[in-house]
Amino acid sequence: MRMSGNTEIATYLYPEDAGLADEYLTAAAAYLDAYARVLGPYPFRRFSIGENFFASGLGMPSYTLLGAGSIRRHYTQPYALVMRSCIPGSAITSSTTMAETGRKG
Repeated sequence: MRMSGNTEIATYLYPEDAGLADEYLTAAAAYLDAYARVLGPYPFRRFSIGENFFASGLGMPSYTLLGAGSIRRHYTQPYALVMRSCIPGSAITSSTTMAETGRKG
């Protein structure tokens, strides 16, 4: 687990990929910090990165769901995350949607 401002960041990875958690926590914290400077604080108390068994890259409010193949490719570098992952997209979508509606997570 890691913090970015008041947002708790967590990973839910398969045991065989648990060693990658710190890499994804660090990358997610860096993105949330960077976007907070532009969009304001992240609107949810928690942001989670989950690994699943099917090929996916889904961004939802407060979490992103990535397939095991994506997790194992170490898509944590800025270019890789922007182009091939849902982590920054989930952060932006959640922040802008909540700002537009005036809701708080």
